[in-house]
Amino acid sequence: MAITILKQPDTLNFSRNPVPLAVHTSESDAFFLVEVYVDTDQHYDSSFTKIATIDLTPDDDGIAYMDAADILDAELSYDVPDYSLAAGAWCRQVVKRFYFIIKEYVDSSLNQTISGSATTRHIIKGGISFEEYPTAGFFSDDYMKDEKLCMSWLTERTVLPDQKDFLFFLNHTGGQVNQMDLHAKVYFTDGSDSGDYSTSVATSDIGYEGCVFCFPAGYTQLGIATAAPAKTVSYYELWIEDHSDGSEISARYKFNVDHTYHRNARHYIYANSMGGMDSLMAIGIADKEYSIEMEEALKLTPYWYTARQGTRKNFMIRETQTIKARTGYLDEDEMEFLREFLLSEKKYEIINAHLQEILVNAKTKVSYGENDNLRALAFEYNYNFTNRVFTPETLRNITPVSAPEESSSSSSS
Repeated sequence: MAITILKQPDTLNFSRNPVPLAVHTSESDAFFLVEVYVDTDQHYDSSFTKIATIDLTPDDDGIAYMDAADILDAELSYDVPDYSLAAGAWCRQVVKRFYFIIKEYVDSSLNQTISGSATTRHIIKGGISFEEYPTAGFFSDDYMKDEKLCMSWLTERTVLPDQKDFLFFLNHTGGQVNQMDLHAKVYFTDGSDSGDYSTSVATSDIGYEGCVFCFPAGYTQLGIATAAPAKTVSYYELWIEDHSDGSEISARYKFNVDHTYHRNARHYIYANSMGGMDSLMAIGIADKEYSIEMEEALKLTPYWYTARQGTRKNFMIRETQTIKARTGYLDEDEMEFLREFLLSEKKYEIINAHLQEILVNAKTKVSYGENDNLRALAFEYNYNFTNRVFTPETLRNITPVSAPEESSSSSSS
């Protein structure tokens, strides 16, 4: 009897949601070996690597079930954007192709093989809430395709002029796109706008179905001010077009520009639940706390020991700093989006033109009254390193004070 596949993954899948495979056999004393293959570099060629073989024993009804989510999730990683990104970059690690080969054995002999290499599927580093969305239909029911979402829930955000930001786009157009162009429309405080124009940011790699690309989206990154240098920008919209016909293949995303000077502004980016990365701006007063840790060891005491020499020695001296940042006032929707920031496993602060990974205190709490119009989030974090050198963080900014010159009277005396 032939193997019957009762359930299998969608064409596009999240690695934090179920990636199911259910097969049925009418044979007695049968078992399955399921081989999992992944296109490890996502080159869109025929090079796949077997990453696992799963042994499945059918239940009494002849059905065997497996969930490949954990196996595939381990093969993925978030594509952290290059800080100096100036073009559309192909993100090869956040989404990959995969397929199964199912082998049925009866009485320890190979009875039948179903090769899945002709039907490759995609796995994306992410996962969506069972509470909010039916995960099985998120892609297959064209929810994402109809909405033309980029890999972010934030359709509107506020940015500072010098803040780096990024848009991650998953090609779910139903086909290949040879070139994708980032377009903008700038709105000014006097009520006028720039009209639609190309930002000159485009992709050079072919956008295969299921590929992810990252685009720069910041105010300074895109030179938004040059749209009308004599005017003040209120906000700008960004979207992605298919170069071949000019059709819009993504939704329009709104970036409100905050021109106010903020003394305590800190910028962060973090991996979101859809596999992209979002930005966070904290403009409240931040606190810093430094703690020094060290180990101690007993010293050997020589025969000529004196009390002044001591019997213990410090080693592994290291400094850890804890920062408590505050977002400033947010509305309820903005606060809800920040729950993703707290849950994210990859968070970075932008410092001195580079990304420094941070670890947020797991006990950070978000609480506010349902009737409050404004609230703020305070969160504590450490940098993902310990300082084992002798140079304090701010020493490079200290100007040494020269010793006063001796007066002529004192020198002559």
